[in-house]
Amino acid sequence: MEAGREDLAEQVDGVASGLGDGLGYDIVSFHENGAERLLGVKTTNAGILTPFFITPNELALSEHKGDTSRLYRVFDFSTNPHVYVLSGPLRDKLALKPQVYAAVPTNSRED
Repeated sequence: MEAGREDLAEQVDGVASGLGDGLGYDIVSFHENGAERLLGVKTTNAGILTPFFITPNELALSEHKGDTSRLYRVFDFSTNPHVYVLSGPLRDKLALKPQVYAAVPTNSRED
């Protein structure tokens, strides 16, 4: 509400709690001009260099929505909380290492 836009502040929505975490973001917020801003949050009690997981939806959102999306990385949460913000395509800002693959049978016959 620092910008004096109480109308927009009232519309901020923590969508992850109501719609689940499959959207690629956790919170719908707004720029001062009313433009939508989609926020994701990743929190750890560990340090700034601790790896974290992002979903394919979070990665796709960052690529398709660009500067509309932000990822807030909160670290040292329980002792001395700090945050940094990543905007735009995450692929340009993070070293991404695949951890899990979806394994889909190529046919329905068991051998």
